[in-house]
Amino acid sequence: MDNWSKIIFVCLAIGYTLLIYQNNQLKDEINSIKDQIELKPSSMAVEIENCMELYLSTQQELSDDDLKREQKQNAFKVCSSNYKK
Repeated sequence: MDNWSKIIFVCLAIGYTLLIYQNNQLKDEINSIKDQIELKPSSMAVEIENCMELYLSTQQELSDDDLKREQKQNAFKVCSSNYKK
């Protein structure tokens, strides 16, 4: 084996090692981003839920289940339509 082939093989080994290292770094970064997304609830869902609670607290309490359901639907319509306007 001559010196040129040794130099080429060393360069290839270094290149592959750096590619593997970069791949592992990217995998770690993707996993940390996935963890952050899973831990943080959707801000839109949280804001709409808070809006619905506020809306329903201002409405008078109804005894009929159908009317309660209709109130919740109205609250969702109002809050989702006003989201980020």
